[in-house]
Amino acid sequence: MDAYTLDDALRWQTRIAEALSAIIEAVAGSNWPEQKKRDVLFRMMHERARHNRYIANLEVALQSEGDCSGHAMRPGHPLPKHSPP
Repeated sequence: MDAYTLDDALRWQTRIAEALSAIIEAVAGSNWPEQKKRDVLFRMMHERARHNRYIANLEVALQSEGDCSGHAMRPGHPLPKHSPP
């Protein structure tokens, strides 16, 4: 999954959060052993919260696009390249 713009990134993160919500719902309704269900729900909810933070950050970046005139953080403009930590 590559995102070349903030809009792309927001779309992908939203899709991921929605998929995680579906998984959480399915696991919650499953007949798995309670400990396994709790562990998986905890991990999936943690992941969904992480992606929801990404979504919130992307929305802020998109809202402040006017403050970044000429900068790469505008819809339709490429995301800046960076190296992984």
